[in-house]
Amino acid sequence: MDLESNGTSFARLGQIIMKPIYIFNCDHVRPGDVVLDLGCGGANQLCMLAQMHPSSEFIGLELSDAMIEFAREQVLERKLKNVKIMKGDMSKIYESGLFERNSVDVMVSTCTLHHLSDECHLELTFKEICKVLKKDGCLYLYDLLHVKSNDTIPLLSSLHDEDQDEQYKLDYENSMRAAFHKDSILKVVEQTLQLEYGNVSIHTTFGINFMFCIKRERSNKDDINSIENTEEKIKHLKECLERFKNELKDPSYHKSLKALKTLFRLNGLKSNYL
Repeated sequence: MDLESNGTSFARLGQIIMKPIYIFNCDHVRPGDVVLDLGCGGANQLCMLAQMHPSSEFIGLELSDAMIEFAREQVLERKLKNVKIMKGDMSKIYESGLFERNSVDVMVSTCTLHHLSDECHLELTFKEICKVLKKDGCLYLYDLLHVKSNDTIPLLSSLHDEDQDEQYKLDYENSMRAAFHKDSILKVVEQTLQLEYGNVSIHTTFGINFMFCIKRERSNKDDINSIENTEEKIKHLKECLERFKNELKDPSYHKSLKALKTLFRLNGLKSNYL
């Protein structure tokens, strides 16, 4: 995909079409958390999460100069003080010195892993995640899967014709063709994230496996199950849900959210926001 020339179009449309995906990530952020978005692109997800969680710190990592410029414009436009955009390679987040070991509470990524050149770089990225994400940290990685038949690609890219322009449709189809195969994802997760953390699960969309989610919930059960934490979390969730309602006013958002929720829930992925 030519991100330098078409990235802005893809980012602006992402504010509409991809927004429902971002909601899955919201209920894992706690007050005071450091949240890292790998390949943040135009910072659509990052800004949304930051607005819903004003007492947490959000860092967007992006390699494309064009997308970094767009992302910083989004942050300034929304007057967000808890967001920082950094330039960097997601396969070198620790090696490059950008982040210290065990320094991130929550790590998210939405439709960026397919930009990695091969399975080797996917493995490197997951190994770097293991170094930077805290041992009791939370992980939510979403991306497209390589579908079995190329005939399926135009069908999937046309699900929301009323929301798309031709450039977005082309970018989406190119992304699907560049996506990793399910077997590759399963193998690399088992060799890296699963070995490091143990409680890592992989969910795909039901029926046609065109999207996947790598999920790792917090492991510090004593903290999560404490009375104080439970009351605080309920209060925090209510506040975030109120902001969430304001984010999704357009009926087309609800249409996309309902479809995505159903496809993932049928294969076991749930969220407190859904």
